[in-house]
Amino acid sequence: MDNINFKRQKEIFDPLIFQKSVVIAGLGNIGSQTAVALTRLGLKDFYLYDHDIVEEHNLSSQSFFIDQLKKPKVEMIKEILRNINKNISVLALREKYNGDTSFGDILIVAVDSMKERKRIWKNLYKRNIRPELIIDGRMGGPQLEIYTCKTLEEWEDTFVDNPSNDPCGGLYFISVSMTIGAFIANQIRKYLTSKPFPKKIIFSLDSYQIFT
Repeated sequence: MDNINFKRQKEIFDPLIFQKSVVIAGLGNIGSQTAVALTRLGLKDFYLYDHDIVEEHNLSSQSFFIDQLKKPKVEMIKEILRNINKNISVLALREKYNGDTSFGDILIVAVDSMKERKRIWKNLYKRNIRPELIIDGRMGGPQLEIYTCKTLEEWEDTFVDNPSNDPCGGLYFISVSMTIGAFIANQIRKYLTSKPFPKKIIFSLDSYQIFT
């Protein structure tokens, strides 16, 4: 066998039936783990955006390896994904996602601040670019939040005017990063298979309390 095999999951999610293209805006804690999870789930068409390079502190909670240090995150995630499934399509763009291109059916927002979210929203709205699904992941300390929206208007309603001064993911550890990537992949699985999904998930890894 020279490539990934999905036979153990086909009764739950068959990637030969359910395929959509995915844009991931930001490849840090949330975006890098989500990209790996979606590739292992069987999605094959990705547009990746990140302007940054891999740094030492990324190795503790993101999907990178020590031999990838100082290299562009988008290229390194592309390399990782193709080492999982050689048949995927990946466009790696070393830039911030601006919301000014119509790539992708599903948009994963994995940026660091509310200001960046609002900037992306404004550009999408201005150009009338409307992904069929928007998933916005947020995390800090032991808590994660996921907002799954079918419209730009729904997404805008999740914004707050006075967010924490800490950047999203300013305090983090591997358990939260891997959990949010898995949760986002599961939201997409539910959406693609027409199963009900919560629009809002708040989960604490300290208390194991989940609110939807």
